[in-house]
Amino acid sequence: QLKAGKKKAHDMLEQDHSAKADAAAKQAALDNARDKLLVGQDAMHAKDYDPAVEAFTAGLSDPALSDEEVKQSLTSALKEAQKAQEDHKVANARTRAAAETKYSDGQQAADSENWPAAIAAFEEGLAMGAKDEALNEKLQAALSQAAEQASTGELLQGANEKYQEGLASLRKGSYDSIELAI
Repeated sequence: QLKAGKKKAHDMLEQDHSAKADAAAKQAALDNARDKLLVGQDAMHAKDYDPAVEAFTAGLSDPALSDEEVKQSLTSALKEAQKAQEDHKVANARTRAAAETKYSDGQQAADSENWPAAIAAFEEGLAMGAKDEALNEKLQAALSQAAEQASTGELLQGANEKYQEGLASLRKGSYDSIELAI
């Protein structure tokens, strides 16, 4: 009987430890889920949808989480974040397409040496803020090149005007005007 009593006491002690461990695991899962919910909500407020989805998913991933209210909050927030994430991707794709169109418009204007139109198109493309580093670099390079061409064209035009004034003065025999033209 003494052995049976010791075994029963030992079993009760193990059950108590097991229950405490289960309770601790559930509490840790609950604390983690609440933390992930807050992190995800902060990310949503910042319109940073990928980390929000990751946080809500992580909050739901612990099988020890048993609080239905927190589970429901995480599930609802995850669905909202996934929708916002998809909407954001669609909006980014549209913005990128519009910026690509501005790049093409700018290239056509540059091919026609219409530098003001090219510059305007490239600037408009950059102002769209497409989430595409390569496209933005391409727009910036094209803008720099168009601005350089426009500046060079203005200098050449000014020099040509002075040259024409000097030639006209020479034809008239007015040498004082030639000095002013230079």
